[in-house]
Amino acid sequence: MWNDTDNTKGTYDPCPKGWRVPRSGTGSNSPWNGLGGGGPAFDKGKGEEWPVAGYYPAAGYRDPATGNLTMVGLEGYNWSATAFYSTVYRLFFKPYYIQVDATDNRAKGSSVRCIKE
Repeated sequence: MWNDTDNTKGTYDPCPKGWRVPRSGTGSNSPWNGLGGGGPAFDKGKGEEWPVAGYYPAAGYRDPATGNLTMVGLEGYNWSATAFYSTVYRLFFKPYYIQVDATDNRAKGSSVRCIKE
């Protein structure tokens, strides 16, 4: 999944043929750049819908230390295919807040959203 250096689908990419986990980076290199976040479209307990990106559930994350699901229904975390040392770029959102190009520990289990190649 963390294979974006040669612009091909990674070995562990969970998406079906013709789809892939989005590559990411900072600023305009983020596939989520330009999304407004966490405002009136955030449906607490469910997620957020953006007209240009579709619906993203607020699935929370799997805690790397305990394995417990955390922040379910309150926050959304989505991995990209782009690793940055021991971390990975990701989308993070909650009511009235969004980060489109931050990184997070790879051991933290986050959602994956496929995009069309």
